Amino acid sequence: MWNEHVICLSKWNQLKSMKELQPENCEIFEPDISFIVICKNEERCIERCIRSIQNEYAKDDEIIVIDTGSTDNSINIVSQIDECRLIKKTWENDFSMIRNFGINLATKTWIFFIDADEILIKGSIKNLKKSLMILDYNSISNVIISPLIVNSNLHVIREVKRIFKKNDGIFYYGCIHEEPRKNIEKSGADLIHLFLDNVALEHDGYKREIVKLKDKANRNTDLLKKMICVEPQNPRWKYFLCRDGRNSINEMEYEYLLNEVIQLSSQEPIFLRYRIRATSDLISYFIDSDRLNEADILLNKLEKLDNDLSDIVYFRHFIKYVKCKKEIMQIFQSLVECKKKYTDIEYGGIHSSYFHIDYLMGLLLFDLGEYQYAFQIYNHLEANEYIDLKEMFKNLYNQMTNFLNE
Repeated sequence: MWNEHVICLSKWNQLKSMKELQPENCEIFEPDISFIVICKNEERCIERCIRSIQNEYAKDDEIIVIDTGSTDNSINIVSQIDECRLIKKTWENDFSMIRNFGINLATKTWIFFIDADEILIKGSIKNLKKSLMILDYNSISNVIISPLIVNSNLHVIREVKRIFKKNDGIFYYGCIHEEPRKNIEKSGADLIHLFLDNVALEHDGYKREIVKLKDKANRNTDLLKKMICVEPQNPRWKYFLCRDGRNSINEMEYEYLLNEVIQLSSQEPIFLRYRIRATSDLISYFIDSDRLNEADILLNKLEKLDNDLSDIVYFRHFIKYVKCKKEIMQIFQSLVECKKKYTDIEYGGIHSSYFHIDYLMGLLLFDLGEYQYAFQIYNHLEANEYIDLKEMFKNLYNQMTNFLNE
């Protein structure tokens, strides 16, 4: 797996258990780490972030906070924290520039970038240093490590590359959604990518209120369009533009860009994750646009890319659900046509005024989400004492009230 530039957990565990990696009578030094935190107007969370690092870091490690123009209380907060180096740097709409500035500031062997809106989970530094000792002892270079990132909505990410050796010549590229590279033309394909699930961060920077407050969507969209101009053949920037700019680009452009991502990412194995995500997003778009046949065709292609993906199960059943809703609509329309025929009183049926037909129409409307029209029918039936639905809807009302007030 080493020559494939990705180290999976099973291979890594096997590597760690090999006796020759930890020989007797051999002194292995604990690696030192520069923890670098980028900050701008993060008074909400900057101290929390720094303290989570200080809870476990060693005396030979360092914490560097780079402030890019805070106007709130962030600088004052950081200034009062001992053993924390504060550096001010002008923000120039380029995240890689700031990260590379931090790399130059670092004085330790390894670098670990942690965002201000993240918390380092207890035990992560200890686990990380065990792995770094193995890499150092075996002189394995050009390794880039992804910690586990747990978002506030419990969505877990393994792809964000944050940890590497300072002297390996690795730098960040891209003014937004920046990524580590060594040879700029390789897009990271010349690096060994290691996932460490026992090194974890909690992240809450994408909560709705925070995203809205910082106007992250518009900022990201503008910077991603810039990166597309710089690297038009790299699917990374077009994928993130579709993701971050979903509400700011028109439908035609959104579909076109996703198809471009799929096409561009099919050319290099390193871009496979963008192909999978773009395919999944395009299926969602087709379903929302009532283009179910196209969604089915694309779903078969997604299954060939990764047949264990839960998205496949979700889409298979969601398409069936949409088709069921369409069938319910057809049933309702059929009842409407039937009801037009029943103008005379019917003797011997369930109800001579066809209230049973009305009741079924009300159920169908409710399933279709046409609640106003459904309740008009229900009120008519209640007024004529055909059926008592109020107790059922009182229970529904109470449950909805509890849900909305949580």
